[in-house]
Amino acid sequence: MKSKNLLTFVCLCFFMSTSALFAQKENEMDSVPIAETNEIFVYAEVQPDFPGGKAAYQAYLNENLVYPEDALAKKIQGTVYVRFVVEKDGSISQVETLGEIGGGCDQEAVRLIKSVPKWNTGVQKGFIVRSWFTLPVTFLIEN
Repeated sequence: MKSKNLLTFVCLCFFMSTSALFAQKENEMDSVPIAETNEIFVYAEVQPDFPGGKAAYQAYLNENLVYPEDALAKKIQGTVYVRFVVEKDGSISQVETLGEIGGGCDQEAVRLIKSVPKWNTGVQKGFIVRSWFTLPVTFLIEN
């Protein structure tokens, strides 16, 4: 019985410490120095991320995506992959699509990504850096 209580205690301590680390991430980023280089990293040690994580990104898409009329009329569905740079200040630049599905979906995906709020930045070797990032924007006609 003692081993179960000890395991529960260790798990609880681990959960509390990791939760505290994630909660402090945003405050700690305020003290991270900005790299002098303008290199764009394909993969940073700490990847940039949408503020609030994947669930917040999905909610943003659901609220802001406008299905193009041409795509609806032609029943075009699919996923547009959008590549962009997360700048050192969290803003988005160099937005481009990787493949197209047509019907105005590609342009809508670019518009949507260009309108996102500032991101949490990427970090490489303790410095805030510019980072490439790719996201899917899915167009699905629901009946």
